[in-house]
Amino acid sequence: MKKIYDREHVVEQGEDYIISSSTEKGKPERNKDHTVYAIHPQFPNVKLLILADGITNAKDGAAGAQLFCNQIEKIFNRLDEDAFCNVEFTMQQMMYAVDSFITGFNKQCKSDCYALGSFMIIVDDTLYSLTVGDIRVYYKKDGRVRQITNFETEYELGKAIGVSDEFIEMYNPKAKTTPARTIGKSLVAKREYVTVVEDIEGAYLMCAGVGNHVSEECKSEIIENVEPAEISRALVEIAQHGEVTIDGVTYSERTIESRCDKNLSSISYVKNRGIILER
Repeated sequence: MKKIYDREHVVEQGEDYIISSSTEKGKPERNKDHTVYAIHPQFPNVKLLILADGITNAKDGAAGAQLFCNQIEKIFNRLDEDAFCNVEFTMQQMMYAVDSFITGFNKQCKSDCYALGSFMIIVDDTLYSLTVGDIRVYYKKDGRVRQITNFETEYELGKAIGVSDEFIEMYNPKAKTTPARTIGKSLVAKREYVTVVEDIEGAYLMCAGVGNHVSEECKSEIIENVEPAEISRALVEIAQHGEVTIDGVTYSERTIESRCDKNLSSISYVKNRGIILER
């Protein structure tokens, strides 16, 4: 397990995959983003990636992000073999349980540990993804970068999974991003929508603060050309500075002019894409 703060860039390499994570503090005095990856202690074919974005306006946002990551990882490490027979249901239960725990903590301690949260569980060649709040999850397929988290249909998804009318009212179906649906406010449904991608190959990313500042074309260029270990760092640097130079090659954002001066994080999982094993 690795936790990443401030400007740290961490890489984990396996036989056929590379996980990398990068985060940038920005203007706030403290980085409120938190990322974790872990391999299940009993089942090495099962991996976990988490990204939490503490709410900037919440005094305890950083603690909320850390609580989310710690609790998801704690449950993950205790999962037995039966839990992976229905990974979607297991992830729904994990998200609901962690939200209930943090909500109870906030009420008891009169705190505001609020965060956006997203996590992936990878079992062999199948990836499962669950997100609450505006964290973007991407993958590249057929030459295009696609966004797994589709916030334009969040309203319909809410109705489809049986959330209450009060819960659905939290959404604006015409908005391109979600409103303030966060962990720690009892806004998580018991049956959240889980995206499943089978036969995974290539790059899969979770990003906070990057999506609005790096175009699809630029993301595609980075994923296609940058070494897997550098993908997360490259996206974070471009979102903040507009360009990044890696191995003597400069990659620039040519479409979106706005830059991000807040917390930025990205964690990526790249499988079977030109990976050279360490001997």
